[in-house]
Amino acid sequence: MKNTKHIIVFILSIVITVLCVYKIVNLTNYNFVKTRAVNYLCDKYDADKDEFELVDYKHSRLVIEDFQELFDVLQWYDFSFEFKFKDKNFFVNRYKGRFYDDYQIDDIEMWCTDWLKENVDTNISGVFLDSKNIAYYQHNTRKSNKYIVNQKDAEDFILNCYSKKTPTVISYYEKNISEKDYSKERDYIKSIINTKIDSKKEFQIYITSNTHLKRLVGKSSDYEDYWATVYSSLYQ
Repeated sequence: MKNTKHIIVFILSIVITVLCVYKIVNLTNYNFVKTRAVNYLCDKYDADKDEFELVDYKHSRLVIEDFQELFDVLQWYDFSFEFKFKDKNFFVNRYKGRFYDDYQIDDIEMWCTDWLKENVDTNISGVFLDSKNIAYYQHNTRKSNKYIVNQKDAEDFILNCYSKKTPTVISYYEKNISEKDYSKERDYIKSIINTKIDSKKEFQIYITSNTHLKRLVGKSSDYEDYWATVYSSLYQ
């Protein structure tokens, strides 16, 4: 009986050790995580490994951050990768153990903008997006992280690409609007959107003199926790 208990304890200790080693490797080993990221991309886009060229990467790490300027806290930042696929650079980030990529973000932004122009108002410049909005959409609609967005998903994406507590931000082009009329114009556009889209989703309208959203790439300290491609009209 004692021998049986010793064997069980020994086996459990081996299993626990293996799991701990795997956890550490999965969190910190660049080659292991890169291989997993490439496998994810191959499965999602039905491509071979040699079709994905690694351009750059950010290693996982613990960062000391200020919490409301009261005390320091340790924050875990996971791996981010930049790959090139079919002559296009894009980012892959890992969040809570799952990989997400923004390879489609340019098409998605165009599809959403076209849908809004056709169904709401031709002066709409687009939807504020960054890489995490694709992950939000997949999560909010209970789709796999390997789901490939299609043009027919545009309305659904607009409604579900932000966290549930955050309004979708839509850019509206207005060249000569005064500060006095800003609020009135914003509320007018919101009313049109709520009429055209049968949803309780809240929208935030950003009125701008820019006819198109600008594409930005975030790999600076502003995006330490993840790398992002950003579409925004908040620029000069």
